[in-house]
Amino acid sequence: MVPTDLTVDFSGVTAALASLGPQVVTAGGLVVAAGLGVAAAFWGFPKLIGLFKKTAK
Repeated sequence: MVPTDLTVDFSGVTAALASLGPQVVTAGGLVVAAGLGVAAAFWGFPKLIGLFKKTAK
């Protein structure tokens, strides 16, 4: 049987989520920065090397 006077207090959860927000944003920024770094390594650096080789001739 389910009690009818059941009350749930979510104040601890909301406080924890509020303090977790900046950490999630920071982690998301690090993931984006790492992705851009990997993209630069696979796409940008070979293009730059080719450009320097062309201008050195």
